[in-house]
Amino acid sequence: MRNLLIPLSFLNMMLFQNCRSSNKTIVYKKETSQQVEADSLTGRSTKEQRKTEEGKKIDDGYQRYVANIIEAKKNPQNPFEKLTFTKAVLYQFKSGPESMFKEGTRDLIPMQDEKVLNMAQAREVITIVGDTSTYGQATASCFIPRHGVIFYDTQNKPVGHITICMGCNFLESFPYISAMHFHSVIEDFGNGQSVRPMKGFSKLGRKRLVAFFKKCGLKYPYDKHPLFDEE
Repeated sequence: MRNLLIPLSFLNMMLFQNCRSSNKTIVYKKETSQQVEADSLTGRSTKEQRKTEEGKKIDDGYQRYVANIIEAKKNPQNPFEKLTFTKAVLYQFKSGPESMFKEGTRDLIPMQDEKVLNMAQAREVITIVGDTSTYGQATASCFIPRHGVIFYDTQNKPVGHITICMGCNFLESFPYISAMHFHSVIEDFGNGQSVRPMKGFSKLGRKRLVAFFKKCGLKYPYDKHPLFDEE
């Protein structure tokens, strides 16, 4: 009988140990599952918070852009009127890079044609690009310019430039010409405002620019654009 009690006691002890081990496994799995779920919720919360912060940065940046456009509409500026220069050159080039300068340099890309402007011609183009009536249409989303004007100082270094794309219907410049946004439309949108840019050349502006190019002896690729010049 005593011999039977020993194996039974041993079996009971083994069963007890197995139960304890199983309970520990169940508890561990439960704790692990809870931790995974908590980590998942934390990760999801962090991602959502990051997305919210990024969205806020974008919204804040856009609202600053809107504020700049509103200021430009109230007080349109043409900084070229005060620019000090000794020479201005009108350029025309075949292909349409986004800049007249080689990337990262002040070296000019190869030009198709160029014309050194006299002071009256330089002032004329400055007047055209600074006149709010030169603008008022939409633009294309591309920018493949064919014309540009560069202003030089006494050391023959560029101090300003205007890059003009008649095909895409707008210009880019340094210094920036805020007058181009005079006709842009400000609209209420959600908790803020949005801009419908109308910085594209008006029909009058396009006619004045084309006439100026031709008067300076540069060839213009087309007289009328099928989108921006149609009546």
